[in-house]
Amino acid sequence: MTKYDFVGDGDSDFRPDKPVTPWESYANHRGIVTGFIKSICLSSARSLCVLGAGYCFDIDLKHLLDEFDEIALVDISQTDIDYGLAEQNVSRETTIETLSGFDVTGVDSLMDKYATQPTESLLEEILASLGRGNVELPKHYDCIASTCLLSQLLYKATSCIGESHERFVEVLQAVRLSHIRLLVDSLNKGGTGILFTDFVSSDSLPELLNTDDLEATLQSAIVEKNFLHGLNPPMVAKVFEHPDVRDELTGIKVTDPWRWVTGDKVYACFAIVFHKK
Repeated sequence: MTKYDFVGDGDSDFRPDKPVTPWESYANHRGIVTGFIKSICLSSARSLCVLGAGYCFDIDLKHLLDEFDEIALVDISQTDIDYGLAEQNVSRETTIETLSGFDVTGVDSLMDKYATQPTESLLEEILASLGRGNVELPKHYDCIASTCLLSQLLYKATSCIGESHERFVEVLQAVRLSHIRLLVDSLNKGGTGILFTDFVSSDSLPELLNTDDLEATLQSAIVEKNFLHGLNPPMVAKVFEHPDVRDELTGIKVTDPWRWVTGDKVYACFAIVFHKK
């Protein structure tokens, strides 16, 4: 696995103290994410799927509409997607498809049930469902991007299962592998996938607010195990070597990190790029 040349300036216009709207605060992060999608997906790629589209703050739809004939926006909330389309002044064109209410794990309701009525049999059901990998998108795409969705899925698992549970790590690993498998399974042959994810925030690493050496700061944080549950970058990258997916993939590369400013909080992000054979 090699490192991908970084696209964009991770600190461009970095002003955590500057009062801005949510849309404005995502500008640098959005530019990086959109730039990666446009530059990494092959020129022959005509369809794009974005998992965890939400308010679409992570992506510049007008720029992407210039590149793709078809864009699918997937999120649990149609209201959020509608807000995002309106924010970018993009109508529901025939080239944009929205898939709302879609449970990308297949166990969202089971997780909610476990949070209030935890039983061993229910936990086994959750793990078995994740292991089967039976979640499918309606169609396949030339390019698929997960936009900082993995951290939300792992946070949901953490909240419902609890850090103290003896099988907590097993659940996180299952959620993580299930998500990556969905990305791979949803690609056309020769397609490109990009997993964008945040992995630590200024809540636990305040140095993110003003460090002059982002990579060194983050390397120290990783050594000190200061990262969000299940999102240790080397361990996330290692999932792509799992037997369930490795034989289908080629060209797996990891990007340099960048800072994502959201209001008064800063996250460190990275991406993993891969191609389906």
